[in-house]
Amino acid sequence: MRRLFVALDLPEEPKREIEEARARLAPNDLALRWEPQSKWHITLKFLGDADERQTEGAIDALEGLRTRGPYECALERFGFFFRNGKPAILWAGARVPETLRETAREIDEATAALGFPNERRSFKPHVTLLRIKRGFPKRAIDEFTNHRFDAREFWARTITLYESRLRPSGSVYTPTHTIEPE
Repeated sequence: MRRLFVALDLPEEPKREIEEARARLAPNDLALRWEPQSKWHITLKFLGDADERQTEGAIDALEGLRTRGPYECALERFGFFFRNGKPAILWAGARVPETLRETAREIDEATAALGFPNERRSFKPHVTLLRIKRGFPKRAIDEFTNHRFDAREFWARTITLYESRLRPSGSVYTPTHTIEPE
């Protein structure tokens, strides 16, 4: 079994923009373990555990999307997902075109036919930057929440099926199959 997800890969330009803002806003007094840039992406569908048949089916579904994209996106803001009233994940939100939302729906439908559960939550395009294990100062939450990106558009072209291996030091992502628009 392999643990899989489908993601829209980010080009270098928005990664630099996130990094610059994060460097200005991050509290220096906390020892934070940030997700490395190599793991930054917009998840289109988390599949979970997949056998070989499901993996091949997911690859076939992605191949059917080659005529889609590229996608014009823009970073909008930072935000937090909370657990039990405490910040658990810091993310950078992205504005994406309707065509990417349609692509995410198509991936959801195609993978449901392979036995993966349909996504119950609405698509919220974001890049996970930090998984917060312990306290995060209110001041820093406010600074990140109030920050707005300049809304410079960027083109994202590549959709990748990743395998995620969980390790004590964190997850490791390995590309399994990549497509770009023709």
